[in-house]
Amino acid sequence: MKKKLMPLIACPLMLCVILSCSHLHHNDVSLTINESEHYYKIYAHYATNKTIMVEKCMDKYLRKSGDASFINTRIDGDITLNNGTTFYIKNNSGELAIKLNKDVNTADALDDMKALAKGLSPAMK
Repeated sequence: MKKKLMPLIACPLMLCVILSCSHLHHNDVSLTINESEHYYKIYAHYATNKTIMVEKCMDKYLRKSGDASFINTRIDGDITLNNGTTFYIKNNSGELAIKLNKDVNTADALDDMKALAKGLSPAMK
């Protein structure tokens, strides 16, 4: 009898543990910034409900007069802003990756990316 009850108790308990662990990781926030001689890279992973805040932050630091808004966009490719700044961007709900080639962009473009990186942390929380 005890052998038959053990799986009946263990399975629901294991399911509860798995579900609670997945719930804990739902609010994980990760921001990684890498700078080398030639590239400046930003990678952010955040709760999907913070996507609009991250996109507003991108608008604040990257969008110049005449540029399209980053709000409600899903991008995976190279983009060129009206001021000539070019970079690779992958923007999905809960995830952002940017790679700026410092050799083909201005110091002002790099400064804008660094400002964005600083602004992302509070936007993701």
